Amino acid sequence: MMRHSIQTKLSFVFLTFLILVAGSVVATSRGLESQINDTFTIGAAVEQRELVHAVSGHVFRVQAGRQREEYDLALIELDKSSKQIDNILETMLSGGVLPFNNLEESIEISAVSDTSIRTQIQLIRKRWMPISTAIKILLTDTTSVLIRSRAITDIQTQTTYLSRELDTLVEMLANDSSRNLTLLKSIQITFFLGALALLGWGYWFVRYFIIRPLDYLDLSAKQITAGNLQGSIATQHEDEIGDLTLSFETMRSELATAREASELWTEQLERRVDQRTKALRALVEISADITSELDLNHVLSSIVHNCRQLIGADLAVLCMIKVRTQTINVASVSGEKDAIISKHKPLNMGNVENVIEKGQTISCSGREVCSMIATAYTGAHIAAPVRVGDQVLGALCVSHRQKDSFSSEAPNLLTLLANSAAIALSNAQLFNKAKTVATILERERIAAEMHDGLAQTLGYINLQVDQALATSDNGQSNQVREYLLRIQPAIQNAYDATRRMLIGATESHLSEQKFEMQLKEILEEFQQKTGLMTELHMESASFLAFPNQFQHQLLHIIKESLINVQKHASASLVEVTVEASPKTTVVTIIDDGCGFDLTAKSTNKSGHLGLKIMRGRAERIGGKLAVTSKPGEGTNVTVKVPLEQVLSQWTLKQVSSQ
Repeated sequence: MMRHSIQTKLSFVFLTFLILVAGSVVATSRGLESQINDTFTIGAAVEQRELVHAVSGHVFRVQAGRQREEYDLALIELDKSSKQIDNILETMLSGGVLPFNNLEESIEISAVSDTSIRTQIQLIRKRWMPISTAIKILLTDTTSVLIRSRAITDIQTQTTYLSRELDTLVEMLANDSSRNLTLLKSIQITFFLGALALLGWGYWFVRYFIIRPLDYLDLSAKQITAGNLQGSIATQHEDEIGDLTLSFETMRSELATAREASELWTEQLERRVDQRTKALRALVEISADITSELDLNHVLSSIVHNCRQLIGADLAVLCMIKVRTQTINVASVSGEKDAIISKHKPLNMGNVENVIEKGQTISCSGREVCSMIATAYTGAHIAAPVRVGDQVLGALCVSHRQKDSFSSEAPNLLTLLANSAAIALSNAQLFNKAKTVATILERERIAAEMHDGLAQTLGYINLQVDQALATSDNGQSNQVREYLLRIQPAIQNAYDATRRMLIGATESHLSEQKFEMQLKEILEEFQQKTGLMTELHMESASFLAFPNQFQHQLLHIIKESLINVQKHASASLVEVTVEASPKTTVVTIIDDGCGFDLTAKSTNKSGHLGLKIMRGRAERIGGKLAVTSKPGEGTNVTVKVPLEQVLSQWTLKQVSSQ
């Protein structure tokens, strides 16, 4: 298709309009000049006729003149009129300047171009010649009286005919002027009609080539704004707006492609987040399951079984270090019996050094896999250290027959499972070594710390949130990014607190601040996080005589109660009251939430475990915890600590331990 530029078409319209205007101006100007010239020419003809009548009058005065002065004056006027007539005739034929307004001004007229009018002027000139000759005779002093009389007679006779011819000339000039005026009107009408036609064509052009395509583009833009990216935008004309339409179509196509990619990416991200959430939930459940067990054999079996199921491995092996022989031995296996070809090997062989001594999680395959595993299971292999603090107890390994079978999150999941396994093994070993009250209390304390927050699990969640945020930096899923940004600070705070508890930093931190300040900070943080109103009532500060361990346990009981309110109570107000006397300290946490039936069997395992831990904390400092609640009437948690008895028992324990 041949390209027609809008700019070229508009330039043509403007140029044509300019030509019409210029032509109209030139035609009108020349028409006006012609009318002015015709007017002056007609005026000259009329003046010539009047001069002819004046000549007749002057001749009559010459004939009747009785006095010399009157006779001479008549001759002077006759000569003057004769010269004016000669001048007008010559000017009408050749063009020139004529005097105007009694010779004070002058006008310029063009030579008459019409043939018939020039013929008439020639005829008038011919008739004027005898009269002019007779006038010259009258002006000669030596002329006889008879000749003068004949000259006067000739003048009087010829002026009659000359007047008729002059009337005919005036009429011809008037008709010619009328024709010129009609022609000028015709030209102006032609230009006007041409301008109207050009205006109509311009309106059609603008409407068809500009307004309609722009309306179409506007409708298409609104559809794109509304999210409709399916229909294509057709190019109507091969011009500048056609180029703009093509750009819109390209933009629509790219937006549609980008939206499909964004939707696919969002779907994949949601699927990955869902998978990670399920994996983390399973990890938490597995960690809670294995840490709640105290039988060592059952713990070992549960660790490898759950590890193989969660990661999707063909083989899971838990190996423990035997310090005396400097070997690493297989403690538990989940998988085929023929997968293990050796039950132990030295610590300094293969990748064991990186896992045991450096505490690194490694991924490998083929010959790099541990020599205790059969070759058929060396397609993919991951090994993570099992450690508590800085002490490495062993290694937790998974293997698969196929290469690259594990996901990118598998090493992190295995590391978290290994950490949970280390804690579970520590619990089981402590329980098996000494079933004393002190060991049971220590196990409950470890279980309480685990309930308060799994540091490694939270660290993994925080790492995954960071990775998800990094993945969403290209702006393809603002909703997911906002959700991740909201949960990241909470995960980081919980992670930091858990890490402090696991490395024993909490005790020293509490000693630096008063109980009242710590409690206020807990309530302020809870109020900011949940939006619930909190009230604190402090009636005495004698409980500050408590050791740091007592303050620590009371604060954790209050924290756990607030967490239960947030999760289950649907409350609007929480009141915390601390009543202290020389003999007893009572801490009460009351909410106005939905309450619950204490006699009904609880299906909430986390809530049940929380109450158990809270009671354990209260008993650890010699107190008792009571919970009262009814559906629709809120919940009341009360911790009562007898100061005298508890302080004496605590002092005795401290002395005994020393």
